[in-house]
Amino acid sequence: MLIGAEYFYQLLCIGQIKLKTGTTILQRTRFGWVVTRKIYSPSQKVNNLCHLSRSTLENAVQRFWETEELPTRKILSPEEEDCEKYYKQTLEKLSSGHYAVGLPFNTKKDELGESYKTALTRFQGLEKRLTTDAKLYEEYRSFLKEYENLGHMTRVEDTDKQNEYFLPHHAVVKNTSTTTRLRVVFDASAKTTSGVSLNDTLLTGPVVQQNLFSIVTRFRLHNIVFTADIKKMFRQVFIRKDDRQYQKILWRNNPEEVIQIYKLNAVTYGMSSSPYLATRTVQQVAADERQTFPEATDIITKDMYVDDLLTGAETVKRTQTLKTQISGILSRGGFNLRKWASNHPQLNERSEQTTEEPICFDFSDVHKTLGIL
Repeated sequence: MLIGAEYFYQLLCIGQIKLKTGTTILQRTRFGWVVTRKIYSPSQKVNNLCHLSRSTLENAVQRFWETEELPTRKILSPEEEDCEKYYKQTLEKLSSGHYAVGLPFNTKKDELGESYKTALTRFQGLEKRLTTDAKLYEEYRSFLKEYENLGHMTRVEDTDKQNEYFLPHHAVVKNTSTTTRLRVVFDASAKTTSGVSLNDTLLTGPVVQQNLFSIVTRFRLHNIVFTADIKKMFRQVFIRKDDRQYQKILWRNNPEEVIQIYKLNAVTYGMSSSPYLATRTVQQVAADERQTFPEATDIITKDMYVDDLLTGAETVKRTQTLKTQISGILSRGGFNLRKWASNHPQLNERSEQTTEEPICFDFSDVHKTLGIL
């Protein structure tokens, strides 16, 4: 008969006799008297274990951390691998020092429909809004005028409206900006007649920069710190000529003029692949210069979040050296740093090169970087 262990104490009754043998006990239960005693095994086995290791404690600890550590190389999805492969295939260094890349299309490229009519309707609506705000209209004109003067967009005479993509555009205003209050953003998510947008046909690519938590944590460990950002980072990366037909816009300076067609020559705000193409090219600049300045290029690789640089060193002299090296490396790829700021007054000295951008090397007042105090 098997009885559950939870009933053991319910079966015991008052009455217990210990025999002279010492280990034998008579216990009264609801079923009568029971006999209990320790059972001795006629033979006891003794097991001797011996462990021999030729490795040192340091090697054992190292193997432990190698086993527990996360892989340093990010594992890419098939789509991310295709995007990275296509980037390397189309990457080109221009005579100006800038880089040109191709738009990373996926398999839906041939599904794009006609987009001109939608872009025209959106532009006419935009123009009506701009005519009611003279200040906004003038800022919009100035932005696109600069766009054209810098070679980031070019007017097109002959065009095939059926086999190209026209980007609607609109203004984004940031009153707190110290450099550009208004920015024109292009809508690559606008659907064509087939229901497919340009963003639907593009690979977004992997994240190539480190996460924000790691960057900010390292930034707080430095004795001397400095910050900066890349001027017009997206637009310093050009799109190869064969792909510029998918970056066309409609524009005119006033309603009395004829609507003109322009093509955008550089990486464009509002396209799903743009963050990857821009940040990947910054990483490429660092990779190309790694043999010359290994520490500075390592900082570019690890301490940049999109277009913001947050880094530092232990001494003022070392910080000044890194600042010079990082600026030189990025400028060779067409990326210019601006809006410098530091927590040390000695870094308030301007370089011999003049700049139109405001420079601040004072953290005595509130200074924001990445939108964080």
